[in-house]
Amino acid sequence: MRPTTEDFGAEAEVALMHALDALGLPMAPPDDLADIAVDIGDDRTVGIEVKALSLANPSRVRALVARTGGGAPESRVRLLVADTLTAGAKKLLRDEGWGWFDRRGHVFVRAPGLHVDAEVPAAPRRDADDEREPVAGKAGVAAALALLLRPDEPFGVRATAAAAGLNPSSISRALGRLRDHLLVEPDGRPVVPDLFWVLADRWPRAVVSLKRRPRPEDAAFLEMGDDDLDQPGWALTGAKAAAAWGAPVIAARSPLLEILVPNEAVARRARQRLGEAVTPRAAGSMLRVAPTTMAVGFRHRLAGERMPLAHPAVVALDLAGDLGRGTEILEAWTPPTPFVRVW
Repeated sequence: MRPTTEDFGAEAEVALMHALDALGLPMAPPDDLADIAVDIGDDRTVGIEVKALSLANPSRVRALVARTGGGAPESRVRLLVADTLTAGAKKLLRDEGWGWFDRRGHVFVRAPGLHVDAEVPAAPRRDADDEREPVAGKAGVAAALALLLRPDEPFGVRATAAAAGLNPSSISRALGRLRDHLLVEPDGRPVVPDLFWVLADRWPRAVVSLKRRPRPEDAAFLEMGDDDLDQPGWALTGAKAAAAWGAPVIAARSPLLEILVPNEAVARRARQRLGEAVTPRAAGSMLRVAPTTMAVGFRHRLAGERMPLAHPAVVALDLAGDLGRGTEILEAWTPPTPFVRVW
C-alpha cells in the first residue's frame, strides 16, 4: 500500500525538527494550532503546521493546498515534508506562502522573523523501501520515458532497450528501481502524473543558441532524418510544438524554434552549419541534445509543420522545466487522441 500522510506525519515532524536543529534554530513549545514552533528571539515564536507526502509534484501540491485552505495566519507557516519534491512543486509552495523540507537535504521556510533556505543533512524515512533516486542514468531516463510514451500499452524491456540503444539488463534494473519507488503499477503501467514529474526533474535543460533556423538544404549535412520518422532525428519541441499538438498557446508571428537532436555529434554539426549565436536574443533557433534517443525516435509529421514533432510527452517534459509559461501551458493542455495526458 502506498504511504499516506497519516502513516508518516509524526516522523515528518521529528525529521523537520532535526533539520532545523542542524541549522542552529531552537525549538519552542507550539500552540494548539501548530505542530512545532521555532524560537526567533524577543519572546517571539513561529508556529509551523507540518504536512507530509511521499512524492510532491504540482498536482499533489495543488490538491493539498486546496484541502488545507492556502497560506497560514501571519504567526504561523505551513510546511510540507516530502521524500521527493519536484521543482514545479517547490515553486507552487513558494507561491502559496508555504515552506518545504525535501528529505533529500534542503529546507525552505519564510515567515515574519524567520527566513531559511539551506542545505541540511538528508533524512530519508526509516520505512522507505529504497533511498536511491528513482530515475538515474541513461537507462533510468529511457525506462521512465518508455512508460510515458505508451502508458496504456508499455514497451517491453527488449523493445525499450533496442529503441534506447542500451542493454536489456540495464533497462530491467531501471524498471525495478521505478517499482521500488511505487512509480509503476503491478500491471506494468506507469503511475501518472507522479512518474512524469519525477522524470521532469531529471530532464536535461542545457541548450545551444543557433544563429539561424535549419533549411531544407541543410537536411543531409545535419542528419535531420526526415525520411524515416521511426528512427532518431531532429524533432520540434517547446511551445511551438505544443501549439501544433493543440495546446492553447498564443505564439509570436515568428516564434523561436526549439529543437531536439539525437546526440552531441549532430549538435556539433549544427553549430558548424548554422552558427552559434552570441546571446539567446540573437538566436534563430535553440537546440538541445535529447537525453535518450527514445525522445527523438517516435516523431510525427503534422500538416503545416516543416519539421517533425516530438511525441507530446517529450514536448511536455521540455516545457516542464519552464516553471512559468511552461507549467501554465501544461495545465491547460490535453494532447489529441490517441495520445494520453501523463502530466
